[in-house]
Amino acid sequence: MQEMQRQGVQAQVLTVKEPSRALHPWKGSMPAHDQYLGFEVHRSKEWRITRLWRPLTGLISRIARMLGQQWSQSDIAKRLWYIDMEYGWMPAAIPQAHDIIARFKPDLIYVSCPPFSSAVIGHRLAKAHGLPLVLDFRDSWLLSDYSNAHERRRYSATQTALLKHAAALIVTTDSDRSGYQNWCCEKLGRDGENVHLIHNAYDADFAAASEPPNNPQLTLLYAGAWDGNARSPHRLLDSLSKLNFDWKLISVGPTNDLVRAAAQNLALDEKHLDLRDSVPKPDLLPLMQAAD
Repeated sequence: MQEMQRQGVQAQVLTVKEPSRALHPWKGSMPAHDQYLGFEVHRSKEWRITRLWRPLTGLISRIARMLGQQWSQSDIAKRLWYIDMEYGWMPAAIPQAHDIIARFKPDLIYVSCPPFSSAVIGHRLAKAHGLPLVLDFRDSWLLSDYSNAHERRRYSATQTALLKHAAALIVTTDSDRSGYQNWCCEKLGRDGENVHLIHNAYDADFAAASEPPNNPQLTLLYAGAWDGNARSPHRLLDSLSKLNFDWKLISVGPTNDLVRAAAQNLALDEKHLDLRDSVPKPDLLPLMQAAD
């Protein structure tokens, strides 16, 4: 959005009304007021899906274990979602977006993912109003290791429809560009020339030189939000627990309760964990420099 501002692009931004929950990508960077970098921000109501699926997946998982089955909460949850757990804003966001388009008459619709359910909103709007659709997938959707066989079967036609309508698709890696070009060739019979590569941004704030750390143990840093699914800390801690040398995980963010729960489940010694609440961006650099 900073580059859009520099280029003189005008935009109307639609996001959720309260982007304060741990997993929202704009947490901490999208202010509560109605302007951001000079762009007008419109806010949509949202049904909090997590209030339903977390206790429900936990219940189903316990029942499955009683029946001798091992179903992860991640796999269970993905069968209850529509694409992802962010789809709760769709019923309110779609009519609100129709009103915004009618008022401001934009030249195109740009959708930043994840969540990929936002791409479905953009697709519906683009078809209804005859507007070009630009999808910024960043990381891939169904080509990602995060997706499982169930998701790929269930949403393959949806992803194909999105790519068919999109004037452009943006991804961040060469492998994703090749993967989606192949998808377009196989599913749509075209060469995927509308798939574009833009690497993740370089952050000058983190460019300060530093000496390699001299830690007494392997030190890892994770800054951000964990969840119970693709970003679950359980697999990482399980793998670290099998190491035959000392290690420490520094976790900075608002969801360290999930790290504590995973550590307790694995009976890990708390000496391996350094759990911290979210910090201002400048305070993160020393932690990054101290990690291996």
